[in-house]
Amino acid sequence: MNFDGAVALAMEDLTNIDNLSTSAHQASYHVEQMADLSIDIDGHPYEPSWIEKSAFYTWYWDAISLHCIRLLQSDADISPPLRKWLADVLSTELAGERSRPKAAPNETKGRKEDRSHKDMRIWLAVEKLVTSGLTAMRNDEPPNHHSACDAVAKALAKLGKSPNSYDGVKTIYKREKAFNAASHARFLAAIDAGEYPFD
Repeated sequence: MNFDGAVALAMEDLTNIDNLSTSAHQASYHVEQMADLSIDIDGHPYEPSWIEKSAFYTWYWDAISLHCIRLLQSDADISPPLRKWLADVLSTELAGERSRPKAAPNETKGRKEDRSHKDMRIWLAVEKLVTSGLTAMRNDEPPNHHSACDAVAKALAKLGKSPNSYDGVKTIYKREKAFNAASHARFLAAIDAGEYPFD
């Protein structure tokens, strides 16, 4: 794949990056891995689990809800953390209280609590280009700038979105990749130990 084709592909993936509803649907398949995972990554501050974030941020509440709906509709097993979350939601609603967090009227697109869905989509866009043959990142001063992070940065610039620099995309890519790797390692360790991976 040439660089211009990579930019075009990234633009397709990132066109609706600010649409929280679309993003929650796309992210719901990550819920099983992220629901109750809280970790520190490379000295970064503690990262709360999606369940913890769902108490305050509508995007996480929606993503978990959509996933639970799909599980219930398909008669699939619901992991203990999600079963507890669902029971808590239902008991709160039964008590006449609102369980879904309400966004403040003065909140705007790009607010801090909703940026993580964008970060995840940027990481996925870079990963998609890596599977198409591009290197993820580059040295600081190569003869050309044709890495996947460069292509995603250029796509975001063309779409008028941020971050639209190589360094900005690279920072997000490295952080999301580390978080995903930690999640995957946790999953495999539970399988190897003969344990249910989402307890």
